[in-house]
Amino acid sequence: MLDINQLNQKFLSYNHVVECLLKYDEINGYYNLELILAVDLFKQSIPRLKIRFVNITNLEMRNFGNKFTQFVDLHIEKNHDGWDDVKYNVFQIEEENISFKCLNVEEILD
Repeated sequence: MLDINQLNQKFLSYNHVVECLLKYDEINGYYNLELILAVDLFKQSIPRLKIRFVNITNLEMRNFGNKFTQFVDLHIEKNHDGWDDVKYNVFQIEEENISFKCLNVEEILD
């Protein structure tokens, strides 16, 4: 199981957005959001963090794109609303450029 606290710590360094992909899962009938994040967008040799957020809802994105995007202070917390298929809230702590809810979080390994 993925350690959410450990992942939140990684987000402190990995905040440059390399890719942001919204994919429809035809088998399960929901959308997944895949993020590839880097410590430095301009250095290709540095390892990247690849994360899949499973079954996302309530996706809100602002100020995305235009050459360079960062999700500074991205944070995951447990959802306590009791919604079906929602276990986590994902958001930026200060800037609020992205927020959504999801069922699961997976780190994608190369």
